[in-house]
Amino acid sequence: MLAYPKADEEAAKLNSSDGAVERRLQLEELQADFLELQGNRAGAKRLAAKTYSEALAMGFGPIAEHAKRLLDDDTILLQWERNVQQLQSEDDDLQRVNNSDEQLSRIATQLLLSAESPPARLEVIIDLLRSYRQIARERMDWCRHLQILEDLTKTSDPKTAFGELPARKCHCSEFRHETEDASTDASAVIAEFKQIFCASCPARAPKRK
Repeated sequence: MLAYPKADEEAAKLNSSDGAVERRLQLEELQADFLELQGNRAGAKRLAAKTYSEALAMGFGPIAEHAKRLLDDDTILLQWERNVQQLQSEDDDLQRVNNSDEQLSRIATQLLLSAESPPARLEVIIDLLRSYRQIARERMDWCRHLQILEDLTKTSDPKTAFGELPARKCHCSEFRHETEDASTDASAVIAEFKQIFCASCPARAPKRK
């Protein structure tokens, strides 16, 4: 069999070039997501339009599809926002209660991809979203006065955001009761609070009868 070294070299160069283009387009994909998350939808769409045409021409289907969803106003974030708008006449807790694990995982993944925090971990973001859903369920079915308080000091700092679970306490907005000890386990602090303060409380008022 005859060898064609020049042809092989050209093929290698093309493969290398395609890889570099794909990595650049993936970076643009993440940048567009971050712009959308910041509320700069016009900027996100401008970048997505550029990414879409190039990805389509180069045959990078998943990247092109992702950009097209942004151009068509059909991203996960926009779907979630539309659901919120649809339910804004209803109780916020009712909307959170109905979030499935799959929905929370998709939102958490989107946030992780757009996060600038080096130590950010998907399981931490999912746990935060689940704790919001859990306290919403407690307010719907146990008592509307329950609140979960979180130490968000590290979350507000981009260098440490979503790197570890925050310390949590449970609080009563009616009588100002609060668990003494904080814990990263939302279920534990809620259970402790209910046992100490709610068992004989005459003012317990679930939103959902």
